[in-house]
Amino acid sequence: MKAGNLAVALAAVFAAAAAAGAVEWRNLDDAHWVSGPKLTPESLEGKVVLVDEWGVDCPPCRALLPRIEDIWQSFRPKGLVIIGSHRQGDQRARILQLRAENKLTYPIYLDAGIVGEPPSPGNSIPFVYVINSVGEVVYSGRDERAATAAIVNAITEMPAPNSLIGSMIPVKFKSMAKDLVLGKNVENKIPTLKSAAKKTNAEGKEADAILKALDKSKERIAERIKKNLEKRPGAALTDITLYSRSWPSSAAEFAEDRKNLEAIPEVRKLQQVAASLAKVTSKPPRNSGGAKASLAALAPIEKQLDALAASENAAVKAEVASIQATVKSTKAEYESMMPKKK
Repeated sequence: MKAGNLAVALAAVFAAAAAAGAVEWRNLDDAHWVSGPKLTPESLEGKVVLVDEWGVDCPPCRALLPRIEDIWQSFRPKGLVIIGSHRQGDQRARILQLRAENKLTYPIYLDAGIVGEPPSPGNSIPFVYVINSVGEVVYSGRDERAATAAIVNAITEMPAPNSLIGSMIPVKFKSMAKDLVLGKNVENKIPTLKSAAKKTNAEGKEADAILKALDKSKERIAERIKKNLEKRPGAALTDITLYSRSWPSSAAEFAEDRKNLEAIPEVRKLQQVAASLAKVTSKPPRNSGGAKASLAALAPIEKQLDALAASENAAVKAEVASIQATVKSTKAEYESMMPKKK
């Protein structure tokens, strides 16, 4: 794969990581999993998420289940994830019975959700809340129509995975937007923006907003690199490469780290595997035919990860395990789209 293509593919994987840092997920583990595709906090990065709090002994909750499935089928190809969060104890047999009766395919967990979730009026269920792709709660309540509207808005506002200006849609600088992405040199745009920012009109305000967004992205990515150097070396090397291209004058900041990481063959291999995974997941399948093709494309990625899992480098092993969890949940989602064998 050419370096440029690698950078673009990897940007789609790792630039979204900063977006989902605003929330902390709980109980997304095997002990609380009941059915459907398995999830990890990493698999929710950059996604729009609806959490449906429900219970088997709640008639209104049961009545809502088919509608939640409809929402899932309608919007999951566009980046929506639904978590059915059961709040009436560990009643797996009854949950699975209702799942079969209503032909539910979305993930169901026991008491899963975000830490510090919005309070339900009267602490009762059903209750749903929607989290946008940058980790903000944009709806909470019992109105599934309002929740659906919030999902539509959140999906519409989803920033490009590698955007350095978030969900901002420039008007005065529309032609510049395509270049304000991680991996492209943005420094050569800054003089123009700074000059325009001196104006007090709409153009000046937009230029100032773009400059602030770029500064915030630069700071965020630099912090992510520092955090990942010991825990996710493949992701760190990718970010360093893209960061250096976007802000060439700051490349020296991580030059020594880049040299050390590039000296580890397994880290470079990890980059290639992540790039392959990004290609597969960048366009979610819409039907069983697409799901079958995507599953076939995941097979060699799994083999490469299995080989890397034997690494003696603890950080590499940890990152491989994280990517394997993402692959596992992705496979489960795609397999749920395949026709059931009779």
